[in-house]
Amino acid sequence: MIFRTLGLMRGLSTVILLFVLMYVYANVPENVALSVDESGLRGDYISRPKFFFGALALAVVVNLVLYLFGQFVSKANSYNLSSQRIKLWSDGLGLFVNLFFVIILFFFNAFNGGERFDFSYLSYPIYISLGFVVVWAFALIPIFIMRNR
Repeated sequence: MIFRTLGLMRGLSTVILLFVLMYVYANVPENVALSVDESGLRGDYISRPKFFFGALALAVVVNLVLYLFGQFVSKANSYNLSSQRIKLWSDGLGLFVNLFFVIILFFFNAFNGGERFDFSYLSYPIYISLGFVVVWAFALIPIFIMRNR
């Protein structure tokens, strides 16, 4: 039951990521700022289509690699691992990576918006979602250690 639920949540997070990417594409200006210099002015611009297709390519590649890793290891089973554990880990990591991408895209949307915004409030969700990704990624180590127990 949990395997299907987590797989459904990962698929839903991928769809949400694509919708958020389209929303951000519609809201950002023609030149998307990527950084701020010491004086507080925005610097390092990229065009909106390059930003959109770069973010889309990154999301597709990361999700595809995670999906193929889960499929390959669960089918090959050459490491004597439980295929369900690997699929669960892969789906969970994909879910947390998609959550991280969604939060980063909302950050770019707020950063490039015309309103004044205190960006320090966005640091907490960014760090928390990145922490989820790191903790879940390191959860693969006990899976390899336990091996079909």
